[in-house]
Amino acid sequence: MTLLDRKIAPSIQPLKNFNLQKIEPSKLSNGIPVFTLNAGTLPVIRLEIIFQAGVRHEAINGASYFVSKMLQEGTRSHSAKEISEKIASLGAFLEVSHNVDRTIITFFCLTKTFEQLLPVVYEMLALPTFPEDQLENLKNIVQQSIKVNLEKNSYVAANLLKEQLYPNGHPYGKTLNLEDIPLITKGELERFFKHQYQFSKAEIVISGQVGSQELFLLNRYFGNEKFELGDTHEIPVTNLGRPQNKLIEKQQSVQSSIRIGKRLFTRSHPDYFKMVVANEILGGYFGSRLMKNIREDKGFTYGINSHMSSHQDEGYFVISTDVKKEFTSAAIDEILKEINILRTQPVPEDELHVVKNYMHGSFLGSINTPFSLADKFKTIHFAGLDYDYFDKYLQTLQNISANQILEISQKYLNDFVEVVVGGRE
Repeated sequence: MTLLDRKIAPSIQPLKNFNLQKIEPSKLSNGIPVFTLNAGTLPVIRLEIIFQAGVRHEAINGASYFVSKMLQEGTRSHSAKEISEKIASLGAFLEVSHNVDRTIITFFCLTKTFEQLLPVVYEMLALPTFPEDQLENLKNIVQQSIKVNLEKNSYVAANLLKEQLYPNGHPYGKTLNLEDIPLITKGELERFFKHQYQFSKAEIVISGQVGSQELFLLNRYFGNEKFELGDTHEIPVTNLGRPQNKLIEKQQSVQSSIRIGKRLFTRSHPDYFKMVVANEILGGYFGSRLMKNIREDKGFTYGINSHMSSHQDEGYFVISTDVKKEFTSAAIDEILKEINILRTQPVPEDELHVVKNYMHGSFLGSINTPFSLADKFKTIHFAGLDYDYFDKYLQTLQNISANQILEISQKYLNDFVEVVVGGRE
């Protein structure tokens, strides 16, 4: 038997053929869109019901968040305890994802318990009661959580950067504050629920071992729901204005949280993929330039990263790190130095080769389960894109040159806003 020589790196095989299993679209009897991905060897199902119920749709700050959390706190027929026990007895799991654009209610279960779970799902989404006692408990928990988080420089810095990038009440810059909590009432939650949790506007994504029987059951519980098409509420977007640098001094802090960012663009922008590669080189993975400089060489931090976020209508770029207060200015100088190098010097071919292969591998690792395949569908669906989005991404990885990265960095890695919480010495 020949032993593997671990001193020699394995050869890298380029990705030549790529076939991503696609969602199968259909509709329930009443027109609710259903997107099905039947895949996997395990008898499990993930059911996701999606509503246009994010922050951008609320009139009272926090309404969308509290409604998403209160859905499982009681219905007309069952208490929160009974709902929790029923879900647990079926070996199921509930997860609620809430963001600026939408809310996704997700259930994981065995295929064999899917039929028993559906009545619970329907009751939670159609007949919640928002009990006053449970609401008060949740408000107290959220208040305490905000108080704790306000002591964390990283929390304050992240929120302050969003407020600078998206000011004047823009939904993407809103933060749930202590003064918002008393304004949350049962009546306000009921109003938000009535406007935004409309089955006429809902979408369903179901993945795992899903067959005709599961789709039949889904239609039985949700396909007969009668509704009138109604308008959802959406708050108007105000003038963004120009972001300002911010420094919040905290004498007691030994560390500073640094956020450097700018408004950018969404996934549909023609330069999006090129910018994704540039970001990866700068600070997108553990071997990035920022990590090598700020962590490994200078020892200023345990971790630093850059990333691109893309919402429905807007996107932004941000560099994040936490350093000892006395290293704040030096760390920012080094960050800006690395940005300038990326803007003025072509990326060496060996470095570009490593990054490309890393990104290829990461992509392949992100499509190995039915649930991750469904996540890939949601990525393009929410952005109004098609499956050729992934083909274009891989083509960009294959063909992008050092000069193209230089051009894209010169074009977009500029005009940053800086936020520091802790101190700058």
